[in-house]
Amino acid sequence: MSKKAGTPLPTTYNAMPTAVNYAQRGAHEDEKTKSLRRMLVQSSLALLMLVALLFVYHEIENDKTMSSAKSSTKSSSSSSKSSSKSSAASTSNPNVLFIYVDDMGYDSIGVNQYDLHGMTPFINSLIDDGLFLNNYYAQESCTPSRTSLMTGRYPVSTGSQYYVVQPAVSWGLSLTETLLPQVLKDFGGYATYGIGKWHLGHHSPDYLPTARGFDQFFGYLTGEIHYWSKLISNYGSYYHDMVYMDESCYSPYTNKSDETKYSTYLYGGKALQVIGQHDFSEKPMFMYLPFQAVHDPFDDLYDWTTGLNTSFIDEGTYNEILDRIPGSTRQQYAFSLHLLDSTIKNIVEKMTEIGQMDNTLLFLASDNGGCYNAGGRNGELRGCKGTLFEGGFKVNAFMYGPSILPTATQGVNYTNMFHVSDWFPTLLGLLNIDYTPASGHAFDGIDHSSYIKEWNSNGYYDENGMDGPRQHLVYNIYYNVDAEDFNETSAAFAVRNIRYKLVRTHVDNDYTSWYNYTTALDEDDDISRGTCIESYVNTGTLATMLFDLWEDPNETTNLYYTCNETSNALAYAAKLELEQYFDDRLPSIAADTYTGETEKAAMTTWKKNDQYILPWERAVTSSLSLCTPTTFFEPST
Repeated sequence: MSKKAGTPLPTTYNAMPTAVNYAQRGAHEDEKTKSLRRMLVQSSLALLMLVALLFVYHEIENDKTMSSAKSSTKSSSSSSKSSSKSSAASTSNPNVLFIYVDDMGYDSIGVNQYDLHGMTPFINSLIDDGLFLNNYYAQESCTPSRTSLMTGRYPVSTGSQYYVVQPAVSWGLSLTETLLPQVLKDFGGYATYGIGKWHLGHHSPDYLPTARGFDQFFGYLTGEIHYWSKLISNYGSYYHDMVYMDESCYSPYTNKSDETKYSTYLYGGKALQVIGQHDFSEKPMFMYLPFQAVHDPFDDLYDWTTGLNTSFIDEGTYNEILDRIPGSTRQQYAFSLHLLDSTIKNIVEKMTEIGQMDNTLLFLASDNGGCYNAGGRNGELRGCKGTLFEGGFKVNAFMYGPSILPTATQGVNYTNMFHVSDWFPTLLGLLNIDYTPASGHAFDGIDHSSYIKEWNSNGYYDENGMDGPRQHLVYNIYYNVDAEDFNETSAAFAVRNIRYKLVRTHVDNDYTSWYNYTTALDEDDDISRGTCIESYVNTGTLATMLFDLWEDPNETTNLYYTCNETSNALAYAAKLELEQYFDDRLPSIAADTYTGETEKAAMTTWKKNDQYILPWERAVTSSLSLCTPTTFFEPST
């Protein structure tokens, strides 16, 4: 047995006698004995020399063998690496279809659709084979939600916590942020396409989609437009909002026969054009589809003053909706949702037809809760779009990819708490893309990919998400906003842990209450009567509340003032924890620099360009300019 270096030999150890030993001992022996000894010594010396020669020969041969083995290993490793590179080059990442639905209220799709049952048969069929996120949270309005999706960060981390981008205001998502399409393109080798609503800034070309990671974009830049005319609702419905662009040029999209198509069909048609022309053998495709549906306004000019009619909806479905769903605005919402369903079906069927659906991950989510004034409902949840209650944030979402996601994820609920900021890191995890955000821009979002891959096995399943990767959620904090006088005591906010939610916001108005299905529908008879106004959250009485969302998901019972160390100690502990959690976040909240000042230069620029909304400031960080782009978005037939 070999010894460790530095270990002393045992005292009983005897070294092999050498020739010198034998010679010394032989001086006292007779000649015959001496002669015999000499022969033995000579034999021993010869034997020792032979052993030494054999040892040297063995070492030489061993060195040759090791050298050969190393060379063989190096060659094998090089061959393996070469083979791996070849395999990687020939096996692309999955395509990604990310569908973002505008203002789709809770329970508009899936099993519990209330009065909308039957409006989304195709989407529901995807849910049946997909992973439904039944504990999913967005943001309370459009721009904050989209900033969170695109950055993987909370709005309070990017300075977009309060306002939405307005048509003629010089403001948008900070240029210091790196967006999802840029990372997918640079680190994942994706071709990136955006079709639909942008709403992250457009006053300068630097803020446009193709300056921020998209190869091509077709759609509108502001928050809402009419479905046919593509006119914005602001400023007397005088300006058009429809553009297309590549990485060098942006331009108004002025083809009238194409532009005046119903927007859901128009964006769906453009998606089909891209799918038909994209080279899937060269790059995987990332397609972001932020549809206008189901956002209001539903009325328009020309033949559409009363919204959708039987020229778009088959008569049977049309009459069923009229008979079953009360309120004309709610009916238009249902029509819009139904047409979105058929458009998504066309896209999935096209991907299937060209053999790409088996290599595609599809994600669908709403950007915020439904708006009472625009036909939206949120089931039994409290509040709606623009509020800090569950109805403003908790929405429907799911992922679909039976050929890619584990079999255990098909047709089940993912119950872990999931926020819109989690999409960015989770997508990277599912696509095996290695990316670390720059210093100071760390993800607030959490990677769920390992949980999704092992869902419903290895003990990851828990109906309340107790063991999930996300243990806390910052809904939003209205603080450090330049245009508003918020401080530590006046700032509205909401935070939660797995079970309890602490919220301070304004109450005593319809916007932050539960939808009254018996009386509110009496007012739902004018599809042009108004839109959601986020400023409603600042009316009423500022109140602090604590809710047990396991026992009280609809936020009916305020525990804030009744819990203590002896009465409901669990809620009291959560109250103290969440108050500290809120206090700890305040110092790191980025400044929301929105001022609300309308730029006259904006409308001057638009009038010079046939009343189309375009950037009115010069580019500083991008090379984008007003010229004719080269895209897949030529007028469809």
